[in-house]
Amino acid sequence: MNKEKLKNYTVLYVEDDLDTRRVYSDYFKTLFKSVYLASNGLEALELYQKFSPDILFLDIDMPKLDGLTLLEKLRKQGSQVPVVILSGVLDKDQLIRAIPLEISAYVKKPFSRVEFNNALEKVLNKLELPTNQIKRTILSNNILYDYQTKSLHYKDSMIALTKNEAILMQILILNKDRYLSISEIVDYFHADYNLYKITEDSARSTLKRIRQKTPKEIIENRHGLGYKILN
Repeated sequence: MNKEKLKNYTVLYVEDDLDTRRVYSDYFKTLFKSVYLASNGLEALELYQKFSPDILFLDIDMPKLDGLTLLEKLRKQGSQVPVVILSGVLDKDQLIRAIPLEISAYVKKPFSRVEFNNALEKVLNKLELPTNQIKRTILSNNILYDYQTKSLHYKDSMIALTKNEAILMQILILNKDRYLSISEIVDYFHADYNLYKITEDSARSTLKRIRQKTPKEIIENRHGLGYKILN
């Protein structure tokens, strides 16, 4: 494994035990470009949305929001971030629940450097895939949504989005095969993104701004059904 490549990547390390977090984070800081630390799942969700780290190191049993629930939320948001589980023994129910979450590697604590390096090798293999294979969705009229930059792209131009506009795009892409009512959209903001200040009126305003920014129509609004992404 080429450890020099790791210096190009940022990581989010989530661990509720302070002593464990200190020991491992000191090691991570020798490997990666930046290391963001969280002590619980809710804090991790906020940091992920703010910094969009390249790699997630995640414990399972944590207060406020457990590791698998956090990862389920991120996957619903469209995140394909590589994840390494650093935890004790997983029980059968946790293993079954983790299957669809596309976890790159499991490392049992306490772990050796060899075990950790093997996990990093798997992560690097995913990170080195062509960008357009893992981070972009093609919409109608050849418009692309980029999960990494949280922006739209049309021809040679990038269309910048605000945080809430990007989240709304990801909600619609997640539900690309059906119409969403405005109340369902607000529920997603509340349940998956913990943005409880979003109202139906503010969601409608966000939809309107997205449609005004794009040169081609990418969101359909059908009376009595709701909103749907065109793809």
